[in-house]
Amino acid sequence: YESIIDRNTNMTNIQEQWEPTVENIEGEYWRMVEKPTEEIEVLYGADLETCVFGSGFPKLSSQSDSVSDEEYVKSGWNLNNFPRLSGSVLAYEGSDISGVLVPWLYVGMCFSSFCWHVEDHHLYSLNYMHWGAPKIWYGIPGDDALKLEAAMRKHLPDLFEEQPDLLHKLVTQLSPSILKADGVPVYRCVQNPGEFVLTFPRAYHSGFNCGFNCA
Repeated sequence: YESIIDRNTNMTNIQEQWEPTVENIEGEYWRMVEKPTEEIEVLYGADLETCVFGSGFPKLSSQSDSVSDEEYVKSGWNLNNFPRLSGSVLAYEGSDISGVLVPWLYVGMCFSSFCWHVEDHHLYSLNYMHWGAPKIWYGIPGDDALKLEAAMRKHLPDLFEEQPDLLHKLVTQLSPSILKADGVPVYRCVQNPGEFVLTFPRAYHSGFNCGFNCA
């Protein structure tokens, strides 16, 4: 019995030593973005329709809801309910707009990214992580949105000449160090399971996943 415990403890110690830290993953991510030496392909299950693939939050319409789920079915923090809470202007919208009134599901892997963007119509956004590896976020205050846009055009002039609406396509990533050198304030947040991340109107944000997770 003691030898089994010792073996399990040793395996745990080896795993902890082998697994990279969030900071290690973050450093490697920006190395690949800024100075790529190889081609990396990652998969990201992003913007998945919860009416098709299911939601991490129980729904009122679900027939399998147990009594123990009732608190979560009716909770205002349930993202299926959140947009139509009393006081929300979205409560007056009659249709179910995907990604706005109906939440999306995200299944990430290490290095799967969401590039610099703001929400449609400069709405807020709210993200909840159910389980898995951390998600790293970078955010810029809404008052500094023009500074970010100017810095992006400065460093990527050819891309913006080809596609003037480049920032609407969610395909452009620029490191916080470059933005900060241009006077753009960048804030960093590490999201773990059980945590919400709220973004404010016109606040540009980007980030990536540190491993397999669901949000």
